[in-house]
Formats: sequence, C-alpha cells, structure tokens
Amino acid sequence: MVTQRTREQIEAFAAVEGRSFQQTGQPPIVGSPNMLNFVCSNWHQSRYFDVDFSPAIVKHGLPEGKRVSLVGKPALVVRGLPEIQMPVASITYIMGKDAKGDWWMVWQLQ
Repeated sequence: MVTQRTREQIEAFAAVEGRSFQQTGQPPIVGSPNMLNFVCSNWHQSRYFDVDFSPAIVKHGLPEGKRVSLVGKPALVVRGLPEIQMPVASITYIMGKDAKGDWWMVWQLQ
C-alpha cells in the first residue's frame, strides 16, 4: 500500500474538520449513530515503570524488603490528562506492568 488516501479525500476531510472546530471546538465524529467506538492507548510502550528516578532520591522511604518496586522506580503511574468537552466513552489506557508483574490499566466507561 503506497497511498492511503487521495489528495481530494485529504482536502475534503480537512474542510470537514475545520468546520467542526469552528462550530464546536472539537474534531468531527464520523460514523453511524449506533456505532460503538472503542479507543485503546498503549502507554506501556513508553516504559513508565522502567524510568530510573534514583538520582533524584534524597532520602529512602521504606526499607528494601517492604517496597513493591526497586529504589528509584515508580510503584504507581497515574493518568493525568486535561478534560475535553467532547463526551468520550469506552477508552482504555494500558499504563504498563509494575515490578510485581501486575498490569495497570485505566478504563473510562460512560
């Protein structure tokens, strides 16, 4: 597959998108009224649980035997995104796998 869309298709969608942003401030939703939209974002690819913050440690908290993660590695990653005006349902964020091997996911179901 060399070309995914024609120039005319790109220009037509850009026009629809521009109108939608002018009228609503949001991108257009295209599809049938009874469709189910499901969005999945794989944040695990960013390896947030593998980031090493140990150079920033000033004082150790829990003793090594009581901690759930290695020193300087995140024990928890929390999704923090700005709220959008467009109602969106059925979204999942795969946050990643922690030091214990547990998967962390955030689901937004409305």
